[in-house]
Amino acid sequence: MSRRHFVVALFVCCLIAITASAQSPGQPATRNHGIVLEVTIVETTGAPQSEIDKIEAGRDQINRLIADGKATLTARLQVRTRTGESFSARIGDRVPIQTAMLPVLRPTDRPSRDPREPFQSQGALAAVPQIVYENTGLIVEGMPTAAADGLLDIRIKIEMTGLNGSTGSLTPSFTQRTFTDVVRMKESETVILMSVNRPPGPKLSIEQIAAGASNPASGGFVVLLTTKPVQ
Repeated sequence: MSRRHFVVALFVCCLIAITASAQSPGQPATRNHGIVLEVTIVETTGAPQSEIDKIEAGRDQINRLIADGKATLTARLQVRTRTGESFSARIGDRVPIQTAMLPVLRPTDRPSRDPREPFQSQGALAAVPQIVYENTGLIVEGMPTAAADGLLDIRIKIEMTGLNGSTGSLTPSFTQRTFTDVVRMKESETVILMSVNRPPGPKLSIEQIAAGASNPASGGFVVLLTTKPVQ
């Protein structure tokens, strides 16, 4: 065998070895797989922070707080997606909002006093409300990606918009809470994304209680994220 043929044969053997190593079963290629993401929003009333922190240890704590009257399930949203693919979901209502009153001239017809003359047209000034529609409820967007050691990196954005109609049916006020982050977690795990706890009000005197004043209890809300494999 000539030296040239020997070099060509050695190059082919190295190429085959590299290809076989890249396709070895010990290093499987990363592939997308299905996953279910569940977002749960719980309103808390009178639950201390120590009990809220236990929610991450198990979902039974949520049911316990609800049974004790210390929490109320506000919303639960499940999204089925795949790693490496973005998702988006929204639940809620579109609420009419009055933004202005527009003047409009409405014509009114009346006969003239002389029957030989044509009808005379006059205008009356009126106001017409200008209405726009705003989204309320829950919006969830994001994308899960596979990380090392079987973990998941979940980029997620949660937007909650509430409605307060005490200022009027067409002129309500809104409360908005937004959470944006990248969370690393395991499958079949629950984590707290956002927790807001309002402490109770100041202690009332006997005179205030007798006058009918009330002391607002502590409360807030908790947003949880749970990952589940697709069944």
